[in-house]
Amino acid sequence: MIFFFFFFFVIDPQPFFSFAKEIFPGNFKPSLSHYFIKLIESKDKLLRNYTQNIDTLEQVAGIKNVIQCHGNFF
Repeated sequence: MIFFFFFFFVIDPQPFFSFAKEIFPGNFKPSLSHYFIKLIESKDKLLRNYTQNIDTLEQVAGIKNVIQCHGNFF
């Protein structure tokens, strides 16, 4: 696991940008689970969807009611 420390970023930002490039939106596709959540939402059975992922796959799958607990790339 990679931990982000600001003081390290200031000294050497390359590790952060290398990692960010790997997880940048567009590198992955939503899973069946994402589309299942979208289905539940489309039937008005989903109050909200909490996520700690920053990959924006919920938006790619079309889920609208998302609370992103750790931010996102958007």
